[in-house]
Amino acid sequence: LIQDVSAARHLQEHINRHQRLHSMGEMAASLAHQIRTPLSSALLYVSQMNSEHLDRPKREQFVGKALNSLNHLEALVKDMLQYAKGGKGGDKEIMLKDLITSLEQSVESQVQVSNSSIRFNAFVPGLAVTGDKDALITALQNLVGNAIDVVGSRAEVEVTVNKISDDKVDIVVSDKGPGIEIERLEKIFEPFYTSRAKGTGLGLAVVRAIAEAHSGEVWVKSIVGYGSQFGLRLPLISIKEIA
Repeated sequence: LIQDVSAARHLQEHINRHQRLHSMGEMAASLAHQIRTPLSSALLYVSQMNSEHLDRPKREQFVGKALNSLNHLEALVKDMLQYAKGGKGGDKEIMLKDLITSLEQSVESQVQVSNSSIRFNAFVPGLAVTGDKDALITALQNLVGNAIDVVGSRAEVEVTVNKISDDKVDIVVSDKGPGIEIERLEKIFEPFYTSRAKGTGLGLAVVRAIAEAHSGEVWVKSIVGYGSQFGLRLPLISIKEIA
C-alpha cells in the first residue's frame, strides 16, 4: 500500500511538472515581452546617464528609474524560477513562529519604502508545518507585496494565523485595497495574468504552485471597495513529530 501511494505521488508530481513545462512553453513569447520592457527601460535610462550635460538631480532620477526597472526584471526572473521549480525545494520542519518572524524581516524594507503599515496578529504557539521555508516565505512575500501594490502607498496590511482544525492552518494576508471583481477572481492565479503595469503576472501563480507543492491550497475572498483576503492553507504537523 505504501509503495502504491508513493508511486501515485511520484506520478502526480511528474504530471504536474509536465503541465508546468507545457505552460512555460506556451508562455515563452509572453515572457520575452515581459523581460524586454523593463530591460529596454533600464538600458534607456543608463544610456541617458552618459550625457555630459545631465545635471545631478536628473542623473539621480535616471538611476532610480533604472533600478526600478532592474528590480522588476529580477522579480520576474525570481518568480519564473520558483514557478518552474514547482514551488518546493526542500522538506524540513518549520515552526510557524519562525516563519512569520522571517516574513516580518523580509518585508520590512518594502513596507517602509511604500509608507505602508503591517500588523502581525498574535496566534496560538507551537504550530508547525513541513516543507521549504524559503519557498513559503516567497509565497507570503508575494501576498504582502500584492497587498501593498494594489494600493500603491500607505497600504494597511494585516497578517493573521488561524488554526482552522487539528491538522490545518491558514496564514491570511488582508488589505484594505480596492478589492477584486468577481469575474477576475477565477483568473488571478493564472500565469502572466495581471491588471497592474508593474506586475509580473507570476506572483499569485507562484503562490498557488508553492501551496500545492506543500499539500495545501491558496484561497481568496474579496469585496470591491473594501479589500481582499488571501489565505495560504497548509497541513499542520504534531509538535511530537519535531521534538
